[in-house]
Amino acid sequence: MLSTGFLMVFEIFIDTFFIIDVFINLYTGYYKKGTLVMKRRHIMCRYLKTWFIIDLIASIPFAWFISNDNLYNDDGEVEHNDVLVHHE
Repeated sequence: MLSTGFLMVFEIFIDTFFIIDVFINLYTGYYKKGTLVMKRRHIMCRYLKTWFIIDLIASIPFAWFISNDNLYNDDGEVEHNDVLVHHE
């Protein structure tokens, strides 16, 4: 279903947050045996070996790739195809 209003803004915020998080983690140092490692190459290699795949999957905005073509009528308005359940 197509998000609107607050929910749409919230989804965009969350997607953006996770994408930015991947880039921040590529430059965030870490401690190795009590020594702070700040060399970019070492940071990136460690991140790619540990949390990168999980963070990458979490940052993919899947809603952007879902087709919403069937939600619109000929006038460009959103159609609500809710299923009505008849209770007797």
